[in-house]
Amino acid sequence: MLTPHSSLSRLKGVGQKRAALLRQKGLRTVEDLLLYLPLRYERRGEIRPLSQARGDAEVVVEVVRRRWWRGKRYFILEAEIRDESGEGKAVWFNQRRLLKVIFSGRRYYMRGRVRKEGDRPVLYSPEVKEGVPRGLLPVYEKIYGMGSGTIRRLVLQALSQTEIEENLPPSLVKKYSLPSRADSLSYLHSPPEDASLQDLNQAITPYHHRLIYEEAFFYQLKVRWLMEKGRRPKLRIYDTRPQVFSRVLSIFPFRFTPSQQRALEEILEELRSPYPMRRLLHGEVGSGKTAVAAASAVVVALSGYQVAFMVPTEILAFQHFSRLREGLDSLGLNPVLLVSGLGSGPRRKALEEIASGKARVVFGTHALIYDEVKFKNLAYAIVDEQHRFGVSQRARLYSKGSLPDVLLLSATPIPRTLALVLYSDLSLSTLKELPRPRRVKTEVLKLRDFKSIVPFLAELMGKGEQGFAVFPVIEKGKLELVDAERGFKRLRDYFPGFEIALLHGRMRLEERRKVMERFERGEVQLLVSTSVVEVGIDIERASFMVVFNAERFGLAQLHQLRGRVGRGRKEGFFFLLSPSPSSRLRFLKDHEDGFEVAAYDLSLRGPGNFAGKEQWGLPRFRLLHPFLHEDFLKRAARDAREFFSSHREEVSNIIKREEITLG
Repeated sequence: MLTPHSSLSRLKGVGQKRAALLRQKGLRTVEDLLLYLPLRYERRGEIRPLSQARGDAEVVVEVVRRRWWRGKRYFILEAEIRDESGEGKAVWFNQRRLLKVIFSGRRYYMRGRVRKEGDRPVLYSPEVKEGVPRGLLPVYEKIYGMGSGTIRRLVLQALSQTEIEENLPPSLVKKYSLPSRADSLSYLHSPPEDASLQDLNQAITPYHHRLIYEEAFFYQLKVRWLMEKGRRPKLRIYDTRPQVFSRVLSIFPFRFTPSQQRALEEILEELRSPYPMRRLLHGEVGSGKTAVAAASAVVVALSGYQVAFMVPTEILAFQHFSRLREGLDSLGLNPVLLVSGLGSGPRRKALEEIASGKARVVFGTHALIYDEVKFKNLAYAIVDEQHRFGVSQRARLYSKGSLPDVLLLSATPIPRTLALVLYSDLSLSTLKELPRPRRVKTEVLKLRDFKSIVPFLAELMGKGEQGFAVFPVIEKGKLELVDAERGFKRLRDYFPGFEIALLHGRMRLEERRKVMERFERGEVQLLVSTSVVEVGIDIERASFMVVFNAERFGLAQLHQLRGRVGRGRKEGFFFLLSPSPSSRLRFLKDHEDGFEVAAYDLSLRGPGNFAGKEQWGLPRFRLLHPFLHEDFLKRAARDAREFFSSHREEVSNIIKREEITLG
């Protein structure tokens, strides 16, 4: 017998080559394979007369004759077929093996797409069997070199040879009357003939719910375990007296909104705690997260400690540094900038000031996590756009201090109740209120209609307003896309007399800095760029943006881009250009609330991997979907909390046994 942790190489038919293909898909053990659940289910055995076959159809036919030949690119096998209702044809491409399967004068079951050629039905590359299959058939996502049928045979072999033990606490199985783990996996990989096809394809059977709850429970249990494991006192105190607070706010040329004030008070309250802070500050684009984070950073720096402010792009790091530098210098905090593009001289000086402790606030990109960067007393790590950094990258930053307080910023908004569950290892502050009302009109157009808006854009620039033209790639390469470099040349032809500049990640830091400075001063009317302007760019005169090949961006990303315009007092305009505008893009036209946009976007493309080293925002689960199964997450969070309290000594072994990886 096999165990769930047995290697897949112990299955018949899994040699070195196939094992390597399975590993590329993340399938190493028997349990990995058993949790590789079907994409969908199909009911077999609903035979139609050949003359009435339409769409995807099943027929039982006799092969009258067959013939084959080699084309320039394909091996083609063609069979004349018939049944009692009429005649037709079946065609296969590059399936030479069927020469040993299909013979004239025999009857076969065929299933495939049917098209009409004149009055005759033609089946293209149909599945072929001599017997008629009955019941429900699981269909699996193909793995390179292995079709659904091969995967199905391996799964059934693993099911028959593996003893699957219960992994949930018996009290929870009884509490919710859950089917066993073994029964659930067996049902989903080999459903009975009378099972509901609709329920299986919608993943709403009790057996799906069992595995969904299981994922949610062990996720929440690991979160509780991590919280307790890392709960050690930080042994430092910050000065948060009212007079200090007044000095902090003095560096900002505006008043905080009530929402910003509330978030800052929550952060300061947790900074006063004897234990390290772990807090997520998330909210709408332009809601002022950076200002709140910077204010809390000043409190820590004024108390004599160092702060690291890590952001995903050099442009954003430079913008934060340049805008906060004067205020931080006035308080004697000596801010420094550390990014990969710095010259050797400035870099050496920055590293020396960081190591000596002279630099109290350090702005930078992933360059902050390099081994050569040594902090004297790093106490506070702020990570902006936290979903853009992997778990290991953030961990390397935290390791440069002694139990540092951590604040994560995210402008990918999700419903507050869901965030409280997903990020239950973090405290949470939310900003939805904007410092000032913003009006941005969104339009969705076909790419070929760009010329129709050229006069309008020229009129805006003629009035002194500025804008962006955003492209998905720098160079076209082999993709059928409009690229930034070619677009830059074309746009100069469209807008003669206006200053147009190009900005992208391959340019040297000094070049990018000069372009941004010219844009901020109003010397550049149109900035042509890639998505490097997605986060943090704040130009009041920027009133329009045109996104080319908008279908190549996620909705949450497009919403971030939309947040770059209309930040001043005038109305903003956001144009989405696509060869064939989809309902997905039109959703953005009709919805301005980032929480609605993010929920819709994630419901379409699925969540990212929150738990592992490939983290991009939300968790990647096998069946659990955070937006569809919020109730499961809430219930599991409560159960995990209760189980942890009463079975604390068992939790560590359970975590190791289940190999739960949160990072």
